[in-house]
Amino acid sequence: SIRYGSTSVTHYDFTVPRQAKVRFLVEEARLRQRPISLRVCWQQRTGHNCCSCEKCLRTIFAILAEGGDPRSFGFDTTSGALVAAVTRPDFRPGVFWGDVFDRMHGSPFETHPAVQALLSRRQEAA
Repeated sequence: SIRYGSTSVTHYDFTVPRQAKVRFLVEEARLRQRPISLRVCWQQRTGHNCCSCEKCLRTIFAILAEGGDPRSFGFDTTSGALVAAVTRPDFRPGVFWGDVFDRMHGSPFETHPAVQALLSRRQEAA
């Protein structure tokens, strides 16, 4: 729990993995037929997602792995920009990417060019 001023925050579903939470959000957006805007970026101070930092990329690919469209969740990016981001020499998908990689196989977006580029990076690291 976090408190500041008269506000308190409780971390909900601490035991639920991040990918399961993303799956829930993708399903909710589909059921409600409405976009759900997510703000995950710590790099951007404008209130928008930068779509190129590790956390933005991990969230974008987590959404793709669940069959969702990242644009429906506040990520203004293109396939070409995603391919460029995951093929940068400094990009290293780390330990937090395991669930994303596991869900990619069999995803409707498995043949997406950015997903293919990401999966090839995983094979390089292996």
